[in-house]
Amino acid sequence: MAGLVGAALALFVALVVLYPFVRSRFWREESATPKPPQDGQLELDGIFSAIEELERQHRSGELLEADFQEQRSGYRQQAALLLREQEERQQKADQALEQEVRRARGVAEPPSADGAVS
Repeated sequence: MAGLVGAALALFVALVVLYPFVRSRFWREESATPKPPQDGQLELDGIFSAIEELERQHRSGELLEADFQEQRSGYRQQAALLLREQEERQQKADQALEQEVRRARGVAEPPSADGAVS
């Protein structure tokens, strides 16, 4: 009987010791899968690539200064607009999450402007 209890205890200890290694192995495999790009990220990457190509053309003399400035300005405005849109979407998502947390905690009123909850 004592041998059976000892074997069960040894098995339990082995499982407790090995669990973090097995869990981290599976977690790592999941995190290694590529994530789909965020909204607008592909378009933003395309704009940055276009700016890099524009700068390359300007350095090599294929593009006049005035044309370079005009086109770069347009690309930068597009990128700024996309970044603003991404920021607005993130803020809306953050606000929705805050509301959900407040609802789960049973807090009806939003926090004050300085961030303190009364």
